[in-house]
Amino acid sequence: MGIIYFTFCFYSSANGASATKVDAICTYVNSSGAPRFDQVAFFKELANKTNGVTSLGIYSLDPNSLYVNGYSEAASKNPTTPINSFTVNVSITNLPYTSNMGTPNTSLFNSTRLIMNTVINSVVNQTTLNFFSPVCQTIRFSSANGARATKVDAICTYVNSSGAPRFDQVAFFKELANKTKGVTSLGIYSLDPNSLYVNGYNEAASVESPIEAATKVPVDAASSEEITLNVTILNLAYTSELASKYSLKYNSTSTNMLYLVNNLMKNSTLGSQLINCLLDSFVFNAVGTKVNLVCNIKKDATGLKFDAGAFYNEVSSMTLNVTKLSIYKLDANSLYVNGYNKAMATTTTKSPSLTTFRIFGPRQFFLNFTITNLNFNASLANKTSGPFIILKSKLDNLLNEGFKYNSRVKDNFEICEVIRLRSTPESVDTTVEAICTFNMNLLARTFTENDIQNSLLEITQNGTTLGNFTLSRSSIHVDVFRVDVTTTASSSITTTASAIIGNLPSSAFLGFNINFTILNNSVPDDPTKRQMLEEDITNKMNGLYQNSTLSKQFKYCLLSSIRNGSIIVSCNCYFQDDPVVNRKSVQDEFNQGSDRGRILGLIYPLKDITVTEIPRNYDLPFWAIILICLAVLLVLVLLFLIIFLLIYCLKGRRDSYDIHQNIYETYFPHLDMRKLY
Repeated sequence: MGIIYFTFCFYSSANGASATKVDAICTYVNSSGAPRFDQVAFFKELANKTNGVTSLGIYSLDPNSLYVNGYSEAASKNPTTPINSFTVNVSITNLPYTSNMGTPNTSLFNSTRLIMNTVINSVVNQTTLNFFSPVCQTIRFSSANGARATKVDAICTYVNSSGAPRFDQVAFFKELANKTKGVTSLGIYSLDPNSLYVNGYNEAASVESPIEAATKVPVDAASSEEITLNVTILNLAYTSELASKYSLKYNSTSTNMLYLVNNLMKNSTLGSQLINCLLDSFVFNAVGTKVNLVCNIKKDATGLKFDAGAFYNEVSSMTLNVTKLSIYKLDANSLYVNGYNKAMATTTTKSPSLTTFRIFGPRQFFLNFTITNLNFNASLANKTSGPFIILKSKLDNLLNEGFKYNSRVKDNFEICEVIRLRSTPESVDTTVEAICTFNMNLLARTFTENDIQNSLLEITQNGTTLGNFTLSRSSIHVDVFRVDVTTTASSSITTTASAIIGNLPSSAFLGFNINFTILNNSVPDDPTKRQMLEEDITNKMNGLYQNSTLSKQFKYCLLSSIRNGSIIVSCNCYFQDDPVVNRKSVQDEFNQGSDRGRILGLIYPLKDITVTEIPRNYDLPFWAIILICLAVLLVLVLLFLIIFLLIYCLKGRRDSYDIHQNIYETYFPHLDMRKLY
């Protein structure tokens, strides 16, 4: 039958809680092309291997309890117990997978499972099985599409009391496909159209491959390598929707982009080596939208290394000198292949373009990059540990020396400091987060995020090395850094690099404090896990409003504090001053984006939601204070001049009089005409 993989089991009470019922899913790859799985024959094999369904290792079994895909000899002989079961597998594309979700009995697993059971049972009970009262239980969550999606495994059971014909998995597959709009939506979830399996049956799989389960063998990392592609699209304006992987615009644009890039790769000299291409992110660019992609290829059998320069020339030729990719117009100087760019390789990089200033004084930027030759470990997450302190000191020195002596922004550079070292998703590498400060004085013009990123690329050999460390170029990202002034001393500093677009004074925004309680959870004692929780809540709050009707007015959300009982969250969200933005509209959008205030980000169950407006801060900016001081000084100087002139004039008129005293001690001034001429 092929190789069998035990997948997962689910436990429930049986026989009045004096026994335990075990439900399990087994998957296998039918690589031998053998006949279709025969549940009756396999039942007999299992019965034989368990001594007539009486023992399983150290456990004693109920002889009448064994079912294989709903088949039981006891059930077939005894019409009073006609219990049938079947498996359902599907992948959800708008629910990113996390490790906690795959761990049974965690709060995240339990809350997600509760929601999933509800939506699956709702759909299954709309089918023809409704008459038999089916009950479905989710038993497992696993990673799909590189953790960008979540695979769900469920077991459904029903009582076939009417003695109807045997369960038809093909017919039921078609029913489920119809009820989920062609396998695209399941309640609040979006589905991968090719991911639905019923008892291992999938229409696409039945035609394309002999794989019985919704599991594919992972690519061997030792025989493959990654290629990073970066390009800027001129006729695709960047919007906040492109930052949210749950938005319609992100999904439609990414699907189109992946189709075009995969076709381009298939038609290149790497076509036979191509495994797949994945979209990493869309990033704001002053002239359009920057697209970051990662393609996996098989390593050359002859050992020949990938030539980034040669492939750059090939892609350039296929895109009309990097000007056009189907409907998209490209920035001719924006193509990078593994960090290689022909313009940068042959000429010096252009000076960073500077824009007119918006504020004066220090301005901070958040820097993020991944070190590929340093494996992450728990000690690097502890800011008091020796390894963290040593590595932080070395990275601080490298960044400060690079910006101070070798960058085009050195005249305005002040200091860089590493604030955190963390693990990299789906990798053993170490990701670095740092804050760099630049001084904006009266005569300087402010820098944009792109200017700082270009300078960072400049001091890291186009994003490849920093001292002895090798970097992943696609991981380099720079954003304006902002800390919420209302954050309490006990709470961690919260950065929202992905959400903040500009560093404008808070008086330009309408702020709202949103408080809520996350049920069935608690604040982790571990600082690293606490920080991860804070970042996750912050990202989900930003995603909620980025996909709301207030998205055009929305600026960013910052976590103010979290504390136990279950988890009490306080978050400040800021919006552009607009008549449509008020306390009611902000609360309505929060309720709309959290399933009527019941669950945040499809993960956190909520209660006790309150929204209050934050009093606006009308503090004057630094440049306004300087102008006021200059104006006051000018007024004082003018006042001094006026007083001086008055005294001088009065003194001149006093000298024009000759005063005489008479015998009665009375003084009469007499104008001396001689002194006037």
